[in-house]
Amino acid sequence: MRTKVSSDLSRYDQKLELILRASARIFAEKSYHSTSMRDISRATGVSLAGLYHYCKSKEELLFLIQDHCFGRVLQRLEERLQSESDPMARLRIFIDNHLSFFAANMAEMKVLSHEAESLAGDLHEHVSTRNGNTQAGPAK
Repeated sequence: MRTKVSSDLSRYDQKLELILRASARIFAEKSYHSTSMRDISRATGVSLAGLYHYCKSKEELLFLIQDHCFGRVLQRLEERLQSESDPMARLRIFIDNHLSFFAANMAEMKVLSHEAESLAGDLHEHVSTRNGNTQAGPAK
């Protein structure tokens, strides 16, 4: 039964990743405010009802894109910084991590920079303070 649960979770995660990437691409092309959930449904091949299974609203979808993106870049950074204690090497890792991530995820980065103020309230607060959780200082 365990394999079934992990397999289902994996399929859920894969579908969510597809939705987030496609949504980021569409938001980057058309802008968040000019994109409808129907546009995203058509681009992903996921029904409107299916989209609402993954997120309650277009704003929550934007939040998930931003939060997921920050999460990935920060997780990768923390993994790369773990084995390095030299401050200059850590700084180089920090810069390389961000530049390579941004280059590989241009649509998401465009959405992060152009739609930073499109979220409101708690969602905006969560995303805007997320990058303060990682320190590029000396290894612990």
